[in-house]
Amino acid sequence: MVFRDRAHLMLTQVAGAHPTRLHLDVNTTAQVDDLFEQWSRRGATIAEPPSVRPWGMYEMRLHDPDGTVLRISAHPD
Repeated sequence: MVFRDRAHLMLTQVAGAHPTRLHLDVNTTAQVDDLFEQWSRRGATIAEPPSVRPWGMYEMRLHDPDGTVLRISAHPD
C-alpha cells in the first residue's frame, strides 16, 4: 500500500476473471464523481457506478482494457 495524506493506493491479485485489482482512496466523494464522469465520457467500462457500499465507503468500480478492476473510493461526506 502506498499513501500520502488521505490518499491511498493498494494493488492486489486474486483468482478469477479479473485477477489484478487496484484500489485508490481519494479525499472526497466529489472526486469519485468527477472521475466517474470523465471516464464515462471517454468510454471506460464501468462495472459499478458510484454508490455507498455496505461497508460504508462511497465507491465505483471499472475495468481497464487489460481487465484490471479499478476501485475508487472515499469516505462519504
